[in-house]
Amino acid sequence: MSCYGNKEIRYLGRVYWVMAASLTAGTAALVLFVRHVCQRRIMEAVEQAFSAQEQSVLRSLLQEPDPAQVWIPVCTAGAVFLFFFLYMTRSLSGIYETVGKLSLGLEQMIAGRRTNLSEWKEGIVSSLSNQAELLCRRNAHLIDLMQEEKEQLFRFVENMVHQMKTPLTALQLDLDLMDMQLEPLREAGGNGLDRKLQDCMAQCGKLKAHVEEFMTDSQVSSGTLHFFSSPADVEGMLESVGNGLSVLLEARQIRLSIRSESKIPLYCDSGWMKAAFSNLIKNSIESMKQGGTIAVRHWDEGCWKYVVITDEGGGISEETAAHMFERFYTGKEREGGTGIGLHAAKEIIESCHGSIEAQPYGKGTRFQIRFRILDGPETYAR
Repeated sequence: MSCYGNKEIRYLGRVYWVMAASLTAGTAALVLFVRHVCQRRIMEAVEQAFSAQEQSVLRSLLQEPDPAQVWIPVCTAGAVFLFFFLYMTRSLSGIYETVGKLSLGLEQMIAGRRTNLSEWKEGIVSSLSNQAELLCRRNAHLIDLMQEEKEQLFRFVENMVHQMKTPLTALQLDLDLMDMQLEPLREAGGNGLDRKLQDCMAQCGKLKAHVEEFMTDSQVSSGTLHFFSSPADVEGMLESVGNGLSVLLEARQIRLSIRSESKIPLYCDSGWMKAAFSNLIKNSIESMKQGGTIAVRHWDEGCWKYVVITDEGGGISEETAAHMFERFYTGKEREGGTGIGLHAAKEIIESCHGSIEAQPYGKGTRFQIRFRILDGPETYAR
């Protein structure tokens, strides 16, 4: 099957005819011009070598042509060639422009954006445009299918999480009531039920924490979570997070050191920002077996506000650091976890025009958070 259509064949035919006419006219004009030059040279030689009578005889034999007979064909050939040159230049410019637009459309398609290539249904690139348009339609259809499946899976997980939250809350209340009823037995010396009850309460607390993580991550990722920015004291938020994790810190004998060198407030949603800080510090606690220090430092540098969290855990590899904030990713160095706490923290930080990266730091891990210092919440909407 030929890759050219009727319009392409007609276009190439016109190009060939113009080229043939231009070459024919140019050849004829070149022959006439060479003949004219040769005759002039011969006449100059005759004037120097022969007498006047002999020159007249030779001129009659040579019959020097009229200059108009030479220059008219030459000018005609030049005009035809100039027309052909301008015509081809314009045609090639149009082709280059069309190919450039087609290439840009394909780049947009590769980037995952929708594009329309149907405007080039005619011309020399119409066949390529038609194939590219078909490819774009198939690509758009696949994107729609993948997006629909992703949304269905997301809604399913979100509904399951919501369904799990209610019985978990009821179960935790029942365990709390049982703990209160076992208080007399505990004072009398206790029994094995008390230890089992504490284990059940601990496991229920972990499960509820995972459910809360799933709910937070689903809200942030779906864009249904609305942030309300206001001036917030970063040092106060960090201290509040530390107080909330005090039981976990004491259980592992870990010291949380907070050092703030800035008084400039951060415009953010303080509630969700504390949740992000809590996820990061909790991740550091879980990476440390027993004892050690988690250092949190906060300072300003130029137009940037920095918050750096450093732990003394087992450390991470460069590969883990590169993928640490991906959803559901759990590194080889750290067992357990769902892989969504750090992802949710990253989404919350980026919603406040910040950025975060993880780095291996000695034997531990370092989280570096950076916010741009902006003058008021209205600047975030620009």
